[in-house]
Amino acid sequence: MSTIFALSSGAGRAGVAVVRVSGPETERAVRRIAGDLPTPRRASLRRLRDRAGATIDHAFVLWFPAPGSFTGEDCAEFHTHGSRSVVAALFDALAEEGECRPAAPGEFARRAFVNGRADLIELESVADLIAAETQAQRRMALRQGEGGLRRLVEDWTQRLSLILAEAEADLDFSDEDDVVVDLASARGAAKALAADMRRGLAEAARAEAMREGYWVALVGPPNAGKSSLLNRLAGHEAAIVSDIPGTTRDTIEIKLDIDGTPVRVIDTAGLRDTQEPVERMGVERARAAARRADLTIWLALDAPPPDELEAGWRVASQRDRFGNVPLPTWAQAGVSIHAPETIDALLREIGRRAGAALHLDATLIANDRQRRLIDSAILHCESACAHRDHEVFAEDIRQARFELARVTGLVAATDVLDFVFARFCIGK
Repeated sequence: MSTIFALSSGAGRAGVAVVRVSGPETERAVRRIAGDLPTPRRASLRRLRDRAGATIDHAFVLWFPAPGSFTGEDCAEFHTHGSRSVVAALFDALAEEGECRPAAPGEFARRAFVNGRADLIELESVADLIAAETQAQRRMALRQGEGGLRRLVEDWTQRLSLILAEAEADLDFSDEDDVVVDLASARGAAKALAADMRRGLAEAARAEAMREGYWVALVGPPNAGKSSLLNRLAGHEAAIVSDIPGTTRDTIEIKLDIDGTPVRVIDTAGLRDTQEPVERMGVERARAAARRADLTIWLALDAPPPDELEAGWRVASQRDRFGNVPLPTWAQAGVSIHAPETIDALLREIGRRAGAALHLDATLIANDRQRRLIDSAILHCESACAHRDHEVFAEDIRQARFELARVTGLVAATDVLDFVFARFCIGK
């Protein structure tokens, strides 16, 4: 197996760059570049040199001998100054060490999986943690990494094993008078397990939504102030604002972090009948965004939403223009970009709704791969209960257990691993 290296810290100029190395040539590379092998797991200051003996940098070097490393192989880290030239020179020195080569995305994590240092659930939680943009996403990733889903899947697998034992006993010892097998009980247990797994799947959509964010669509007639409100929420000019009706032709999206919850707000074209082809496309996209959104906010000066539009929240806009005039009867709230208290109230309401929709328990099915496998296990359990043939029952239970094994990676095809680890950045 080749030895791999990569920049594990952020790319570009920085105070410190961390270059990670893993594989059988690691020890030799460290000895040649750093002069000797540091004490395991202790940062040691060393002068790094290339093959010609020229100094690359003065850096901290850490040595992690196998199997006590992230990958389970000999590993090392070079903590250098973070200039591109230093990293490039260190890469050149590492590439000269025989079988050393740059790592592919997720290759360190993949080696950790292959060497039994972590299962797929743990490593997928690491990818989610790296990608987390809000506190809620961070907490969700940490809960996954702490083993909540793994323990749940292990419990389901254990229950399937007991059911399968009953079924196989019936097949193997059905002619023995002293062996009593209650296959009806096994069918009942399979049915109950399928119901438990379905309850687990009910959290999957909310977990995926937490990753993708809570979608809010700003919908209303032209010149209602949707783009101005979007810019006010974004804190910069994300959308063009003009008095000319129909300025917004396409959807424009911004990301917000409201009390740790990820929210995506979409500005849309003003809804009106138009014969102008491009604007008409924008209107259709606005309607599509309203259908797709978790919350559609109808924003208008004085016009209620049309009957065909399901507006989750109706807001009267540009309220600074109306003084103490009461809100229109159709409106639930008012907002003005010139009244900070109305913006704060808007954000609080969005945050409240997003938090309620995305509230997550400690144990979750966090991604589509896991959801599909657990759904397949449920279908096999339900199929088993529908068959009276004992051999078919046992085979369905075996298949259900096989699908759950794929969730943690106890059974995993190469193409599945390629898909999972492609999500990782280079250096992890």
